[in-house]
Amino acid sequence: MYNPNNPIKTRKKPVYRESPHQRAFMQWVNIYSTRYPEVGLIYCNHNTQLLADKIKAGRWKALGGKAGIPDLFLPVGTASFNGLYIEFKSPDKKPKTSKSAGGVSKDQQKMFGLLREQNYKVIVCYDVEEAIEEVKLYMREYYLFKNAK
Repeated sequence: MYNPNNPIKTRKKPVYRESPHQRAFMQWVNIYSTRYPEVGLIYCNHNTQLLADKIKAGRWKALGGKAGIPDLFLPVGTASFNGLYIEFKSPDKKPKTSKSAGGVSKDQQKMFGLLREQNYKVIVCYDVEEAIEEVKLYMREYYLFKNAK
């Protein structure tokens, strides 16, 4: 029987504030890749919604899922980097100071460092415009490198 003094606790659904930005970015990727096909190689590394469920998270890890891997990957090398990883964070987590983590977890900080040691560029974006600009700059270097060969 329902007792208003002892309500049943319901689990809050996680809020993914960065999802709308990542979704809009991928729409831009789909359009932009008609002119620059290499941009169309960008893909999502994992489904973060799986991680909200412990059973699914366990399966994800058993299949090779790793904590801290950025959201998206562009497997295109340039003269400077082997590829580009993109992590989206909510705009409200944008760091106010250079010492702030900006919503980047300890697992992510560790993984980003390891990826950078392997000569991958890793960026954290807080809105779609920032991500688009970063990819355009990265691809500019790619085309300069490609045309110089």
